Amino acid sequence: MARVVTKYEEWPPATQGESRRLIMAHTFGRHLMENVREHALSRIPEEASLEARALAEQAVTDTLYGFVMLLDGVFRNWIDKEYFVDYRLIGRIFEQSSDKDEPVETFDVEESGDGLCIGFHMWMEGDFGDAVREVDS
Repeated sequence: MARVVTKYEEWPPATQGESRRLIMAHTFGRHLMENVREHALSRIPEEASLEARALAEQAVTDTLYGFVMLLDGVFRNWIDKEYFVDYRLIGRIFEQSSDKDEPVETFDVEESGDGLCIGFHMWMEGDFGDAVREVDS
Protein backbone atom coordinates (compact mmCIF):
# COMPACT_ATOMS: atom_id res chain seq x y z
CA MET A 1 0.00 0.00 0.00
CA ALA A 2 1.16 3.51 -0.82
CA ARG A 3 0.03 6.70 0.89
CA VAL A 4 -1.19 9.50 -1.37
CA VAL A 5 -2.57 12.96 -0.70
CA THR A 6 -6.29 13.28 -1.35
CA LYS A 7 -6.62 15.80 -4.18
CA TYR A 8 -8.83 18.82 -3.54
CA GLU A 9 -11.20 17.76 -6.36
CA GLU A 10 -11.71 14.45 -4.50
CA TRP A 11 -12.85 16.04 -1.23
CA PRO A 12 -16.51 15.40 -0.31
CA PRO A 13 -19.03 17.77 -1.92
CA ALA A 14 -19.64 21.20 -0.38
CA THR A 15 -22.95 19.91 1.00
CA GLN A 16 -20.84 17.80 3.37
CA GLY A 17 -19.21 20.83 4.99
CA GLU A 18 -18.15 19.04 8.18
CA SER A 19 -16.26 16.38 6.21
CA ARG A 20 -14.54 19.06 4.14
CA ARG A 21 -13.54 21.04 7.25
CA LEU A 22 -12.11 17.90 8.84
CA ILE A 23 -10.02 17.17 5.74
CA MET A 24 -8.87 20.81 5.83
CA ALA A 25 -7.83 20.39 9.49
CA HIS A 26 -5.88 17.23 8.65
CA THR A 27 -4.32 19.02 5.68
CA PHE A 28 -3.16 21.72 8.10
CA GLY A 29 -1.74 18.98 10.31
CA ARG A 30 0.15 17.45 7.39
CA HIS A 31 1.61 20.84 6.50
CA LEU A 32 2.47 21.54 10.15
CA MET A 33 4.39 18.27 10.38
CA GLU A 34 5.95 18.22 6.90
CA ASN A 35 6.88 21.88 6.72
CA VAL A 36 7.23 23.39 10.18
CA ARG A 37 8.26 20.35 12.24
CA GLU A 38 10.65 19.03 9.61
CA HIS A 39 12.19 22.50 9.20
CA ALA A 40 12.78 22.78 12.95
CA LEU A 41 14.22 19.27 13.18
CA SER A 42 16.54 19.95 10.24
CA ARG A 43 18.06 22.83 12.22
CA ILE A 44 19.42 20.46 14.90
CA PRO A 45 23.17 20.26 14.27
CA GLU A 46 24.32 16.90 12.93
CA GLU A 47 27.04 16.81 15.57
CA ALA A 48 24.50 17.06 18.42
CA SER A 49 24.73 14.20 20.91
CA LEU A 50 21.87 11.71 21.07
CA GLU A 51 20.73 13.26 24.34
CA ALA A 52 20.84 16.80 22.95
CA ARG A 53 19.01 15.66 19.80
CA ALA A 54 16.27 14.00 21.88
CA LEU A 55 15.86 17.15 23.99
CA ALA A 56 15.69 19.34 20.88
CA GLU A 57 13.14 17.05 19.23
CA GLN A 58 10.98 17.12 22.37
CA ALA A 59 11.25 20.92 22.49
CA VAL A 60 10.03 21.11 18.87
CA THR A 61 7.10 18.82 19.65
CA ASP A 62 6.18 20.74 22.82
CA THR A 63 6.35 24.08 21.01
CA LEU A 64 4.15 22.89 18.15
CA TYR A 65 1.64 21.42 20.59
CA GLY A 66 1.58 24.68 22.56
CA PHE A 67 0.89 26.56 19.32
CA VAL A 68 -1.97 24.20 18.50
CA MET A 69 -3.32 24.70 22.04
CA LEU A 70 -3.24 28.46 21.44
CA LEU A 71 -5.23 28.05 18.21
CA ASP A 72 -7.67 25.63 19.87
CA GLY A 73 -8.53 28.14 22.59
CA VAL A 74 -7.00 26.20 25.48
CA PHE A 75 -5.43 29.36 26.88
CA ARG A 76 -7.29 32.51 27.91
CA ASN A 77 -5.15 35.09 26.10
CA TRP A 78 -5.57 38.27 28.11
CA ILE A 79 -4.89 41.60 26.46
CA ASP A 80 -5.52 43.43 29.73
CA LYS A 81 -7.75 42.91 32.80
CA GLU A 82 -10.98 43.18 30.79
CA TYR A 83 -10.28 41.80 27.32
CA PHE A 84 -8.89 38.61 25.90
CA VAL A 85 -8.30 37.45 22.36
CA ASP A 86 -9.30 34.21 20.64
CA TYR A 87 -7.11 33.27 17.69
CA ARG A 88 -8.55 31.45 14.68
CA LEU A 89 -6.96 29.32 12.01
CA ILE A 90 -8.38 30.07 8.59
CA GLY A 91 -7.55 27.88 5.60
CA ARG A 92 -7.96 29.49 2.19
CA ILE A 93 -7.79 27.31 -0.92
CA PHE A 94 -6.34 28.92 -4.06
CA GLU A 95 -6.16 27.46 -7.55
CA GLN A 96 -2.57 27.57 -8.80
CA SER A 97 -3.51 28.15 -12.45
CA SER A 98 -5.86 31.04 -11.68
CA ASP A 99 -4.81 34.70 -11.92
CA LYS A 100 -7.46 35.56 -9.33
CA ASP A 101 -6.41 36.65 -5.88
CA GLU A 102 -9.67 35.30 -4.47
CA PRO A 103 -9.73 31.91 -2.74
CA VAL A 104 -11.81 29.11 -4.22
CA GLU A 105 -12.93 28.17 -0.71
CA THR A 106 -12.30 29.36 2.85
CA PHE A 107 -12.49 27.32 6.06
CA ASP A 108 -12.50 28.15 9.74
CA VAL A 109 -10.36 25.14 10.60
CA GLU A 110 -11.29 25.12 14.32
CA GLU A 111 -14.85 24.26 13.35
CA SER A 112 -13.63 20.86 12.14
CA GLY A 113 -15.14 19.00 15.07
CA ASP A 114 -12.27 17.06 16.65
CA GLY A 115 -10.17 20.04 17.61
CA LEU A 116 -6.58 20.61 16.62
CA CYS A 117 -5.19 19.25 19.90
CA ILE A 118 -6.76 15.83 19.27
CA GLY A 119 -5.59 15.93 15.66
CA PHE A 120 -2.04 16.79 16.77
CA HIS A 121 -1.55 13.39 18.38
CA MET A 122 -2.70 11.70 15.17
CA TRP A 123 -0.43 13.89 13.05
CA MET A 124 2.60 13.05 15.18
CA GLU A 125 1.95 9.41 14.26
CA GLY A 126 1.65 10.27 10.56
CA ASP A 127 -2.15 9.87 10.55
CA PHE A 128 -3.75 12.68 8.54
CA GLY A 129 -7.27 11.26 8.37
CA ASP A 130 -8.92 11.49 4.97
CA ALA A 131 -6.42 14.11 3.77
CA VAL A 132 -4.07 11.20 2.99
CA ARG A 133 -5.28 7.78 1.91
CA GLU A 134 -3.74 4.42 1.20
CA VAL A 135 -3.93 2.93 -2.29
CA ASP A 136 -2.63 -0.26 -3.83
CA SER A 137 0.82 0.40 -5.22
